[in-house]
Amino acid sequence: MTTQIQTVKLRNGVTVLAKADKYGINAVGYTNIKQANARQIKLTLEGIDCSVYRTPTNFSVTYIKINN
Repeated sequence: MTTQIQTVKLRNGVTVLAKADKYGINAVGYTNIKQANARQIKLTLEGIDCSVYRTPTNFSVTYIKINN
């Protein structure tokens, strides 16, 4: 069974985890690194190849990078 997730590409071309909200589909950003690590572990256990990613220019927001 394959888990389906939503993704979006950041401006630098990195594919990250996304979610749908009232404004459309947007990247899921975490300000707490522990929350990002916990979500990455859950996704890995579901069979999704991913890692925690911080952009080189903004270290206050963390994303879940989806590896292809």
